[in-house]
Amino acid sequence: MDISIESLSQNFEDHLLLENNHRIIFSGKFGMGKTFFLQRYFQHHQDQYNTILLSPVNYVVSSNENIFELIKADILKELFLTQKIRLTTLAKDTTLQRISNYIEKSPLVLPRFLAKVLAKINPAVEVPRQLVEDIVKMMKEYSAVPEEKYRTLTQEASDFVGATEEAIGGIYEYNYITKAINIFLEEIREEKKNVLIIDDFDRIDPEHIFRILNILSAHNNSFNEENKFNFDHIIIVCDIINIKNIFAHKYGANVDFDGYIDKFFSSDIFHFQNSDAIKLYIAETFGTDKDTPYTALASLTLQTLIDHNFLTVRRLLKHRFQINVRNFPVTRWSEEKNSIWPNFISKTAVPYVDSSDLPILSFFKLMSFIYGSFEDFYRYLSELSTSKGLVEYENYLFVAGFLAFQQHILAKEQNALFFSVRNKNTSLEGIEYPEINFNGKPYRIIHKWSFNHPYKGEISYFNAAKAEPLHISNDQVPAYQASPLFNALKIIANTCYERGLLQKAGIHLSNHLIRSSKSIIPGPNPST
Repeated sequence: MDISIESLSQNFEDHLLLENNHRIIFSGKFGMGKTFFLQRYFQHHQDQYNTILLSPVNYVVSSNENIFELIKADILKELFLTQKIRLTTLAKDTTLQRISNYIEKSPLVLPRFLAKVLAKINPAVEVPRQLVEDIVKMMKEYSAVPEEKYRTLTQEASDFVGATEEAIGGIYEYNYITKAINIFLEEIREEKKNVLIIDDFDRIDPEHIFRILNILSAHNNSFNEENKFNFDHIIIVCDIINIKNIFAHKYGANVDFDGYIDKFFSSDIFHFQNSDAIKLYIAETFGTDKDTPYTALASLTLQTLIDHNFLTVRRLLKHRFQINVRNFPVTRWSEEKNSIWPNFISKTAVPYVDSSDLPILSFFKLMSFIYGSFEDFYRYLSELSTSKGLVEYENYLFVAGFLAFQQHILAKEQNALFFSVRNKNTSLEGIEYPEINFNGKPYRIIHKWSFNHPYKGEISYFNAAKAEPLHISNDQVPAYQASPLFNALKIIANTCYERGLLQKAGIHLSNHLIRSSKSIIPGPNPST
């Protein structure tokens, strides 16, 4: 399943349709799904909009003056490669065909422009041969059309284009390439609106950020038009906090950022917040307290990480990787069997535990995949262990029981691991299920073995076992603090590391990782 955009789509549509809302700053934290949302939204509304999505972060330029030429080249590339414009199928009397007359004195200037500028885009793309051939063919075919037939367009272009406006890279430029783009966009408009989306705007060179903004602003002021190239909407995708910090670094903290940025959006900044949709996605993907303890723990942890801005959509979607933990032995009975021996374990059996009894290892491997390393997840886990978040009472008991069970397997040894003896002076009546104290409360590990169904050592001892609280308070509260659960998870992580279980589970650990009774990860706390 995908992350739902339904509720967010309505909010964005209301913003997009505001009167005269031609320039939009679409702000959200890095990795929260801004690009995914915009692509999906305009895909669903392709009958209303022609969209061109650019990502200037891919550009490699030699000078700041070239950045806008790259944007124009990318617009042309998108128009042709996405089949929005197909020169060979257009009628001969369309406005688009008049471009041959418009640049008749330099019939190869457009292909040369594409060849020169597209070569600077990284990753490198070969200039589409068919595109160049079609443009040249169009120019040759219509260059013989008498100039008088389109005298108005030719004369208008000749009169309009001056030395300043023709200058490549100038902030007031309005050269033949710009004019060509305007004509192309007007030709495909029909009943739709043309939308330019500039993605990853806060990830490009700071000099380019403000040059692009200044060019857009200068065009609006100089030519009394709503947007460059006559786009109905230009959407700048970024984290406005990053733009503000870059501005302060470049111009100084005392320079008025709000006054500067106001002219680059028409209404107000659209703040993209999809945490509710992400949490719904997590709940539906991993389940709730009605599902397995593993999925309940994963759901609780991921949703809490989202609440603290410790997790992005980009990282979350890595959960789709298949998580496999090979089966390996963890511990087994190694002492001599004494006279006090439970009747639910065969005298010839050797009780043992393997990795299938520790699904927590799969959870740790999942988090290692999501964050790229186990250390990074552990740093955020350390933050959660002191947070003030709450979890529903029933879900708290469910997750606590799972963690108590995992902690029991990791912390207990020999008979204390497999059973408990309440009174050593009694016979078999004093032997019961094993117990553990978890967060100050006693839990009992319930397994499936009994006198009529004894354990014979053919499978792991805790196969299908679970932990249950011995006492449930009558004074139940709606929610408990989640921090004790994350603190217990942190302790379990340390124990798994110290026993070498993380490594055996195939979880990569950095070479600098050191043992510590308090933390397996040295270094400062993560920033939000």
